[in-house]
Amino acid sequence: MNIQLENTGELTASITVFIPETDYKENVNKLLKDYQKKANIPGFRPGNVPFGMINRMYGKAVVAEEVNKIASEALTNYLKDNAIDILGHPVANTEKSPAINWDEQKDFTFVFDLGIAPSMNIAFGKEIEVPYYHINITDSDLDKQVQDICNQNGTQTESEVVADNDIITAHFAETDKDGNDVENGIAHSSAFITSRIKDNSIKEKIIGLKKGEKIIVEIKKAFEEFELTYILGVEKNKIETLPVYFSLTPETIKHNQPAELNTELFGKIFATDTPQTEEQFRERVKQDMSSQLVNESEGKFLHDVKDVLLEKTQLPLPDAFLQQWLLEINEGKITQEQLEQQYPSYAESLRWQLIENKILKGNSIEVTQEDMREYVKAIFKRTDTEETPEQLQALDRIADSILENEEQSKRINDKIYDEKMNIFFKENFTVLIKEISYSDFYEMVINHHH
Repeated sequence: MNIQLENTGELTASITVFIPETDYKENVNKLLKDYQKKANIPGFRPGNVPFGMINRMYGKAVVAEEVNKIASEALTNYLKDNAIDILGHPVANTEKSPAINWDEQKDFTFVFDLGIAPSMNIAFGKEIEVPYYHINITDSDLDKQVQDICNQNGTQTESEVVADNDIITAHFAETDKDGNDVENGIAHSSAFITSRIKDNSIKEKIIGLKKGEKIIVEIKKAFEEFELTYILGVEKNKIETLPVYFSLTPETIKHNQPAELNTELFGKIFATDTPQTEEQFRERVKQDMSSQLVNESEGKFLHDVKDVLLEKTQLPLPDAFLQQWLLEINEGKITQEQLEQQYPSYAESLRWQLIENKILKGNSIEVTQEDMREYVKAIFKRTDTEETPEQLQALDRIADSILENEEQSKRINDKIYDEKMNIFFKENFTVLIKEISYSDFYEMVINHHH
């Protein structure tokens, strides 16, 4: 076997794999003899079928399978042995690879194109400043949250036409700007309250809709970005690269009479240590908002670090190769036009992934199974008492049960990674504490994403 690497660009290369007959003949003969022993062909006793017949029947297929296997293993081992870090997967170069005649050919040559991962030096130091936002909750922010709770827990009656403050279950489907459905695009049904629609012109189009009527909306103008995870059923890290246009079709419409602020509602929202007065209820709601806002601040800090490192690192990519590779692995699922639109977001995500992996490996940042178990147990653990042995065993069972779910396990794993990364960045950068209002924070996040 002979393998040769040729650099074809700053971050691209081609590998030629030459496989002579001597590399595969012995194993092919062994496989064919195994077939001969097991073959059940009319007119011949088992094990007595002539080898020439077996070869004529199965030889070409066995050679093709064995040669392709050798080529794949040789390519993988060469990349590993020579510590070549590639992007995506090798792509067969059909123009440079000679045509194959499996009936007559004895020696084979394969040519693969590669995209090479760029080398990088990531700058760290206290001279790099990153803002961290302390989000303040105003009385009007709290009023809005309390009103949302009342709306969500109100009494509902079925309706045929959308009105303000109604609860709508709608089907959302990805479209182009002309309203045509995108094949294999995002599609999801979810509920929302019309009062939560942030763009008044969109709200006016939705109010008055009947069940089954469809309109096209610019989804990020209609809803806050933090709401889109459940509105469209997508992960948080996919929000930035969401398509622009979606159809919205009401499936059910419910008029909503907001719940009254009384002890019945307080007990429904807070089953333990139930507030007894409106003042106590508002304070508990504010505490919950504050806890959630800590998570939002942490997420914004990580996002800002990402922007800083992407700007300072400036990683080049083999763009032409990556676009070819993406078209190949998504054959029939994505057009050239769609690829051109989505590639900049993909390239930025890939750059960040490369930087993140370099940081994780270089600083031994990892998430263990025990980290995940402790994270789950902390959610269910009571802070006001010391657990009995029986309660500790129950926590272990809860953790085991939750982590058996692959989706939940991945979500928890990603969450802990983010927490560890944030700790690392806070230790290695200068963190600038900035006070900001609740509404200004979300407006800033939205404008940044747009």
